[in-house]
Amino acid sequence: MSRIRINSFAGMVPRITSRHLDDNQAQVATNCQLTSGALRPWRDKKQVATLAKTVRVNSLYLFGNGGANERWLHWNEDVDVVRGPIAGDTTERTYFTGTGAPRVTNNAMVDVGGNDQYPEDSYILGIPPSGVAPTAALVGTGAGAVYSRAYVFTLIGEFGEEGMPSPVSSILAWQSGHTVDLTNLGKAVTLTRSGSTVTAVSTAHGYATNDRIAHGGANEKAYSGVHAITVVDANTYTYQITETPATPATGTIAGIKVAATTTTGKRNVTKKRIYRVATSVTGAAYLYVAEINIGVVTYNDAIADSALKEVLPSTTWAEPPAGLKGIVLLPNGVMAGFVGNELYMTPPFLPYAWPSAYKQTINGMVALSYIGNTIIVLTATIPYLVNAQDPAQASIYSRENDPYPCVSKRSVVRTENGILYASNYGIVAGSTAGFRKITDAFLTKTEWEGYYPGTIHAYFYGGRYVAFYTKGLVSGLEDGAGFVFDPNNPIATWTTLDQYAYAGFQDEQAGDLYLSFWSGAVNYVYQWNADGTNLSATWKSKLFQDNHPVCFQAARLHFKATMSASEQAAYNAQRAAQIAANAAVLASINTMRGPTGTVELGAADVPLAYVNFVDVLPATAASDGAIFKYYANGDMKHQQTIYDNKPFRMPGGYTAYESEFEIIGKATITEAELATTMSELAR
Repeated sequence: MSRIRINSFAGMVPRITSRHLDDNQAQVATNCQLTSGALRPWRDKKQVATLAKTVRVNSLYLFGNGGANERWLHWNEDVDVVRGPIAGDTTERTYFTGTGAPRVTNNAMVDVGGNDQYPEDSYILGIPPSGVAPTAALVGTGAGAVYSRAYVFTLIGEFGEEGMPSPVSSILAWQSGHTVDLTNLGKAVTLTRSGSTVTAVSTAHGYATNDRIAHGGANEKAYSGVHAITVVDANTYTYQITETPATPATGTIAGIKVAATTTTGKRNVTKKRIYRVATSVTGAAYLYVAEINIGVVTYNDAIADSALKEVLPSTTWAEPPAGLKGIVLLPNGVMAGFVGNELYMTPPFLPYAWPSAYKQTINGMVALSYIGNTIIVLTATIPYLVNAQDPAQASIYSRENDPYPCVSKRSVVRTENGILYASNYGIVAGSTAGFRKITDAFLTKTEWEGYYPGTIHAYFYGGRYVAFYTKGLVSGLEDGAGFVFDPNNPIATWTTLDQYAYAGFQDEQAGDLYLSFWSGAVNYVYQWNADGTNLSATWKSKLFQDNHPVCFQAARLHFKATMSASEQAAYNAQRAAQIAANAAVLASINTMRGPTGTVELGAADVPLAYVNFVDVLPATAASDGAIFKYYANGDMKHQQTIYDNKPFRMPGGYTAYESEFEIIGKATITEAELATTMSELAR
């Protein structure tokens, strides 16, 4: 006699036909968390935030995790975010790319009391150099040996970041007794605003329309930044801002001309540092002389050579390129990003400095990741490894024997063993030891294409690759779904999800996954697999075949309680309270004569239709049940909702060579059995 028994539920193997699956493998496994062998649904998601932006959000980041400054940063663009590697930083300096020029924010800027579209404020990353040299002139009478002196100065940002030096001043023949007057360290400016137009008055400024001018020193930071100006006359020019600071601007303000290629936008340059070379320009080091506020535009140098301090450190500290994207932060403090076919890196722990000498050329870059201090560069053809232990001496290794292109930047996740990402052949696992496809046993290229790999964005949650993909738009919303792949668990293998998330954030501190969902008008953030109730899972068995016709007439599902003892007690108490409330309502009715409308009512009679009864929960929670469906030769022969472990009968009167069954619901099922008779089932 035939019998089917499943006591360890496994996932799908899409590449294998339904009849050739192992007995415990599934044709369909949706919303199933199969890590224990039981058929257990994922928990439902729990809403934790509503985002301010109404256009769909594609990037999500939890700033100030667990602290008073906790905010959900969100963008409509594909944005990469890293926490700054700054020793002693208490402001949670955070860097991001993907919105144009690379930017930095912190807990003072992320929420300035604006529109809740976090981050509400940020600065363009990097400090530009002055485009003009300081003017140096000897003062007083000198005597004795003659020494060459020349000067440069650098700009300093609000966070202490230092830019590249200015052009070099003229060389002076200095003697003992001389001091040096430095001028042209910027030009004094007064600023007023009308609407979005700022009018700057700076005597004999010498600028031309479209020059880039760095402004700093205003107490109202909104005036600060690099701006493309429009010249009005020899003493006046204008520029545009988007904020509405008080007018006139207060403070000691200066404007400094920078290179025409400098990215315009908000920055806060607060100081200048002056350096001098004391012997000769060729081959000599520039040493620190003094630091002055940005609004101070002259300086008299009377510092003795013996009092000079450190060597100018920022000779090569260029700003990052405006289109930099894909940033990652390595454990050694090196940050990396790319533009086109150029890979950029920073010196350790200097996220604002991007020396052009560190650039590496790699064609077809799609995404970056890292393992230790090795940058993983994924391209449209093959992966590359870049050893960035010392970014000044970085070396590139191409993985020519691993022809696995990356087809989706957002599909890349880091794991305890390396990285995972979507290629056009399936999911690829990569490490410094090599790259390999890991889904060949489950999917052919044809099945894989059904998951639209070019649209995948993924997260690593609980040791699993949790991914979402979309087929396109339907009524303005993504027609998408998801899948979960466990590379280390032969039971779970491959399962699907019936929901689509637009973006996500993996909280590595707590191990939680947060996803954003868009309604077409509102973006919500949910913690995934977190709510007290389960999702509805669907698991459909393989196609079982018999050599002779059979008729299954008995079945049983083995249940595991969906609710904990405390949850069940609360449920029962709620149900008892509802019953008591209805009893009180009935007791308050003076007269009740049968069903409404069948008896003429008196003045004191109350029709049942007007009695405000409380809805009573069912004796068994709906989430504790499961719908069981049985198919014979492809036709559904029986459907029943099951609430307990008791065997149940199915109708006979037919025979079949092929059998399948399906379980749908929120309950946890530990075993499923089918037999031709109840007595056989009991064996």
